[in-house]
Amino acid sequence: MDSRTFLGPLEDIGNSVKDYAGNRLDQLKLKTTKRLSASLAVLFAWVVIVMVILVAFSFLALALGAWLGEILGSQAYGMLIISGIFLVVALVLFLLRKRIFVNGLVRAFISIFFEKNEISE
Repeated sequence: MDSRTFLGPLEDIGNSVKDYAGNRLDQLKLKTTKRLSASLAVLFAWVVIVMVILVAFSFLALALGAWLGEILGSQAYGMLIISGIFLVVALVLFLLRKRIFVNGLVRAFISIFFEKNEISE
């Protein structure tokens, strides 16, 4: 019996295992790239939205401060009242940061990285 005819199927199995491992690695790379790019796109979109909202709130705060200043007779009092309101809002957001921001971000990234309709492996 020739050793080549006996070892031939084992070599074929070894090559198949190597091909399979390479394909699985490529699949993992593609999934990771897809999910990372989706995560970065969501993050970039939120950064842009938050920046636009911050600019809008800044102009709104300035206008409200000027209006309160006219009513109270002092621009400084109007701006101080608006600053106090922002400090209270910042304190509330700080105290609720985990519930509002961290849990929401974790849920968003989990939904991106672990799609429900994904075929289980």
